[in-house]
This record gives sequence, C-alpha cells and structure tokens, in this order.
Amino acid sequence: MLCLLPDDEKRNVLQACRAALRPGGLLIAKEIDVRPRWKFWPAAAEEFIAVLLVGLTQGDRLHFQSLEDLAADFAGAGLDEVSSQRVDRGYAHPHVLVHGRRRG
Repeated sequence: MLCLLPDDEKRNVLQACRAALRPGGLLIAKEIDVRPRWKFWPAAAEEFIAVLLVGLTQGDRLHFQSLEDLAADFAGAGLDEVSSQRVDRGYAHPHVLVHGRRRG
C-alpha cells in the first residue's frame, strides 16, 4: 500500500526494501495507476472509504501516482532493471506491477 505513504516516506521504505534484498533479489509492488481515469476514480473512492472514512487501513491521506512515477521511485531507491506492466485487463481496478532488482 505505497499509496498510503507520502513521497519522502515512500522513498525511505523503498530504500529499506532494497537494502534488505540480497544481490539479485527482486522487489515487486502492485499498485493502482491513475490511468485510465474511468478505472482510477472508482478505485480511489474505494480506498478513500476504506482508509479515511471507515479506518480499515491506517493512513491519513492517499498519495496515488502514475505508473511512470512509481517506476521512477524504484530507480531512485537504487533498484536496477526497473520495469512495469499493467495487470488490469478484464478488471475494474487499474492494477499495475513494478519490479526492480538489486544488483550488488
């Protein structure tokens, strides 16, 4: 749930994850992309209700970002071979995967 973390905390978490990986280890995150908008808005509303109204998940704000920005955060945390892919075909939510590998 990286979308629950402000940018600075997200960077710290990704850097800590990279540090915890063995050389060659892979970090994978599934998140919600902000596109296409017709999929994003219902997913964002669902997260808003679960996090901010009902309190099912801890957090005080949602920080959604594009697939490209999330991939850039992975690279910024020192992960190599960063790639991404959509996994939302046939699903109502705009799910995406981002992966990055720790080299040495």
